[in-house]
Amino acid sequence: MYWPIETPIGRDRFRKLATKRDHYRILDAVLQTEIPEIVFNSILFTDYGSREIESFRRELGEFCDWMTKHQRQTKWSLPIFHELPLPGSKSYGELLSKSFDINRHPELWAVPINPTNGAHYSYDELYGIKRKLMEEFDPAGLKEWDTLGRYGTTTHTK
Repeated sequence: MYWPIETPIGRDRFRKLATKRDHYRILDAVLQTEIPEIVFNSILFTDYGSREIESFRRELGEFCDWMTKHQRQTKWSLPIFHELPLPGSKSYGELLSKSFDINRHPELWAVPINPTNGAHYSYDELYGIKRKLMEEFDPAGLKEWDTLGRYGTTTHTK
């Protein structure tokens, strides 16, 4: 199962996200079904400064602690993504102007890389921050990206 956390901080910015309390309540109900695997995700937004990144890290730690206590038999991972200029998203226009052109630099648009400069950090600094967060919260996922260039759980087998 894919479960988009999006962000553990500033959730009020996104009407589509449940409150933290409801998020844990719903997740606990899903875990009670003994679902075999959940891939969560979280996004490192380009407007995060050092204070937000520290809050993000703390909240991810709290989430991982909660999951460890409640996971039952469910395997789970928590990849961290960069915010991307996706057509239709609220930040598309703003991010596009801060991003490397996909036609000139397609290598920066691979999932683990970051093609967008942030408000407080350059694209490569944001990439370094994400790697440090993944070392702490999803070391197996980081190793898969480094080794395979993709998620290890992504296959085309039936």
